[in-house]
Parts: sequence; C-alpha cells; structure tokens
Amino acid sequence: MCRSEIVPFGIRTEPIRSRPARKPHDPIRVLSLGNDRHRDWVTLVTAIKGWDRCVLRLGLAADSPGIDTRRWNVEVVCPKHER
Repeated sequence: MCRSEIVPFGIRTEPIRSRPARKPHDPIRVLSLGNDRHRDWVTLVTAIKGWDRCVLRLGLAADSPGIDTRRWNVEVVCPKHER
C-alpha cells in the first residue's frame, strides 16, 4: 500500500472581482537600472525598437561602457550619490 495525499494548488477564483480596463500611460516609460557585465542592452533596445510610444531610460554609473544613445534612441541617466 502507498500512502498518498492531495495537496491543493492555486487560488480560489470565486472571490476575485474583475477591474475595469484602464487606458495605458502614454508614453509608456521603461527604466532599467544597473550596469553589471551581464546586462544585455541590445536585447532590451531591440524589444522596444520601433515602438514610438515607449521611452527608455538606462540608469548607469558614470564609468559605464559607452552606450550609443543616438543609434538606440535612449536616454542615459547617471544616478548621483548624496551624502
């Protein structure tokens, strides 16, 4: 004989109420922070390329590798450390 037990998984959907649809912000703003070596900026920019309603800002340190903002049509912002 093998002991077995049913473990419920998921959530109850009965109490969930639907919300009315909202109009999205225009433009849609995307902010990506960090400059570690594993960042794939090309993939991020390719994902939104040609999407006129999207504004992309990259928050990078001042010593980050060069980002060609003219080619990618992005804004690079450098965070300031307040002391």
